[in-house]
This record gives sequence, C-alpha cells and structure tokens, in this order.
Amino acid sequence: MPTPFTHLAAAQRLLVHPDLAENTRKRLKTELPAFLLGNIAADATRLHAPGTREDTHFYHYHEPIGENPWRQMLQRHPQLLRPRDEAQRVFLAGYVAHLAMDEIWTQEIMWPLMQGIDDLNERRRRALAITLSMTRCDERDYGAIDAGSVNALGKAQPCAWLPFLSDADLATMRDLILRQLQGNSQTLDILSRRWGLTPQDFRSTLDDPTIFAAEVLSWIPERQLRQVEGNMEFHMRAQLQDLLREQALLSSSTALTRN
Repeated sequence: MPTPFTHLAAAQRLLVHPDLAENTRKRLKTELPAFLLGNIAADATRLHAPGTREDTHFYHYHEPIGENPWRQMLQRHPQLLRPRDEAQRVFLAGYVAHLAMDEIWTQEIMWPLMQGIDDLNERRRRALAITLSMTRCDERDYGAIDAGSVNALGKAQPCAWLPFLSDADLATMRDLILRQLQGNSQTLDILSRRWGLTPQDFRSTLDDPTIFAAEVLSWIPERQLRQVEGNMEFHMRAQLQDLLREQALLSSSTALTRN
C-alpha cells in the first residue's frame, strides 16, 4: 500500500487541486492538522498500534472489495456520520482519503498481479516488486512534503476521533512520522525488515536501473503506475466529498426533525 509519506504528499496535492470544491478546500485547510493526521492514521496498526490492518482499513487483501471500505467503516461505526466537531469531521475526511487511495491500489495493482498465483516463489517475486515500487514512490513523495505540512501535522491533537484507535495510538503515529520528517526516513528499514532483507538490499535494487527494470518495472511499468496514481487521487477527492456531503445531509435532517 502507499506509505504514510505518499499519503501526505497526495493530501497536499488534493488541497490545491482545481477539481476540489472551494468550500471543501476551505474546511480542510481550516483544520489542516486534523486532516493530515487523518491521512496517515489508518496505518497505525502496521507500525505500532494493537490490532490488524483489517481493523483499520475495513477490507481483506484476499477478498474482492465490494462496498467502499469507508462505507464499511461507517456501517460498523455509524456514530462517525455524526462527528462532534469540525476537527473530527475533517480528520475523518482525511481518513476516507487514505482508504480511497488504498482501495484503488489494491484493485489496480495488488489484485491484477497476485490473484490466482499459487506458486510461492512467484508470489514472492510479484509482492516484492509491489513493495519496491511503493518504496520508489515513497522516496519521491518524502521530498515533496513541505514545512507547512510538517508544522501542521505536529499540531494535531486527537480527541476521541475514532472508536477503534485510541488518542494515544494516534498521537504515537503522529510523532513517529514527524520524527522521520526531520530527515530520517525509516521506510527502507521498515519495509526491508518485513521481507527478511536489509535496507542495502532494497537500496541496491532501487539504485540499479537494470535490476529495477527487471524486478519491478517488468511487473509495474511506469505508465501503469502513473495511471493508477491518477486514479487514486481522483477517487480520494470524490470519496472525501461524498463523506462530507452525507454528513451534512444527516446533520440537516436531524436539525429539521428537532425543529
């Protein structure tokens, strides 16, 4: 899946995208710390928090995705359709943006490469190619995260924003990413360790055009990757705005009922 740095860079681009509704842009910028934390929060269980990836992403790798994962989240936790304040609302918008990106990555990268492949060695080669492609994107995006985003993320103060991740888990995730944004990315260490490899093993592949072409681009060509990235960012904009619209409709309906 895209790394936290890729999610943060995509969040930055979303905020200046001409297709984002102007009132939505204003809301997200007003609560920018919450929005940025929302964009990385779902990966907490992959790095430090208890639980599994499925607990925070609301789908399984080995099953086709039917309903959008964020809608699955709202079915399990319907109270999230009624955020208590604007900070929580914008945090959830960021969270939905994250889930939307991962949904497209799974459907357009993971599934086409991995579905129906039973040979373990072949599965490993393909899955490693996906991880290395993701790492290349991570290194590109790490350098694109600006000081304003770093400062804003540091100001995020979670306040019971999620029923399935504690404030402490969210704060730990925030601080973990902030430390790495001080010029000490741990992506190579984290991802290579998951494969039983060293950071230098990854570095050797990433830095050698011939090896990278054979082991990564043969599975995920640059043109395909650019298309998938465009699809991810289109989907995140659309799904984020759908969430905010549905929350607003529910809020209006509740207000009318009370009156």
